[in-house]
Amino acid sequence: MSQGKTIGANPNLYKRKNRLSGVNFLGGSALYRREALIEAGGFNPYLRSAEENELGQRLRKNGHRLLSIPVNMITHHTGAVGEWAEFLRKDRMNLFLA
Repeated sequence: MSQGKTIGANPNLYKRKNRLSGVNFLGGSALYRREALIEAGGFNPYLRSAEENELGQRLRKNGHRLLSIPVNMITHHTGAVGEWAEFLRKDRMNLFLA
């Protein structure tokens, strides 16, 4: 992977509009109210993936709303989806077992 070069990007992965919008779960980077996380029991440490979705279900069950904000919060620095090195990285991290 080249330093300082974008090799793949999707700036609007969740197809969000340029406004606040209600969602079923928050993926990737998110902000949560401490009280809501404590009430819901926090993240499930036994899930290998989709932990945001599962947490979102419990938060909504407890009466909390989840909002997507139109602000980029993070940039992931990984290989391109179709590259062999990226596949091997995900395999080493057991990301395909979920």
